[in-house]
Amino acid sequence: MTIDEAAKKIAVTVYGTVVTSLTPTITYTGASIDPALGVARNFTNPVTYIVTAEDGSTATYTVTVTVIFTDMSDIEDYLAAAPAPVSLPVALNLASDWTNLLAKIQAAGKDVELDLSACTMSGTEFNPGVADTGERYIVSLVLPDAATGIKAGVYPNSTFRYFTGLTEVSGTGITGVGNYTFYTCTTLSSVTLPAATTVGHYAFTGCTALSSVSLPAATTISDYAFSACTALTDLTFGRDAAPWPTLGENVFSFTGTGTLTIHVPSGTVSHYTAAWGVPVSVSAGNSVYGTNHKKINIIDTP
Repeated sequence: MTIDEAAKKIAVTVYGTVVTSLTPTITYTGASIDPALGVARNFTNPVTYIVTAEDGSTATYTVTVTVIFTDMSDIEDYLAAAPAPVSLPVALNLASDWTNLLAKIQAAGKDVELDLSACTMSGTEFNPGVADTGERYIVSLVLPDAATGIKAGVYPNSTFRYFTGLTEVSGTGITGVGNYTFYTCTTLSSVTLPAATTVGHYAFTGCTALSSVSLPAATTISDYAFSACTALTDLTFGRDAAPWPTLGENVFSFTGTGTLTIHVPSGTVSHYTAAWGVPVSVSAGNSVYGTNHKKINIIDTP
């Protein structure tokens, strides 16, 4: 537990505990506390306590409880009890526990928001495997902080082909997206990879629900990376100095009608357009980006 007295914030981490009805043990100095001691509360979201001093002045404390699951039996019990979608932050060794975790998710049969950020791994490449054993229930995925890469797919199979309900992916340590990684993942709508510098061939091709992608460190976008991403409307790059991102062939081909807004750091639009050899706003069908693509608008993001 950590207490920030100046900010009046208290952070608590619990392990393998359902937090919808917790009765905390509280020690305080003052005349009263509201809610009173011994009252169970739902800590799914931050909660507040008001402490009244002897002189009548008050202070409001915000308590945030973070739950981490480190034991497979706790995970099984939690999956059985929690309502869907189940928020499931785990701290496991994926080298030995990943298959078992997927089996527990499969058995529960509930949509799961899976946070693997605290997990350990063997090596640094995240590999979800090639079996259909629960992946279909994972609707959002935070990749391990220890992972710097994701195993590439091999046509016609994407790395995430069995994640048929996946809508969101993020990962702070991922430095590259391999070829065919998310190829034809038709439910995927949002991707945030702040450290990724490269995006491989056909990495997101056919992700027809993909609307928002954030790649602030990207320097290389390979051929057909976003081809046929018909819902794509927002793409964010963050490089504010050379090397500017390079685009392969047909990066945005067959994205259809409408406008794709590419957000770049303030003052860098001219650098991006010079690197790509295109004007600031490009009408649909310009061959630089491939055929039959959305209108592309490159704008400053303050």
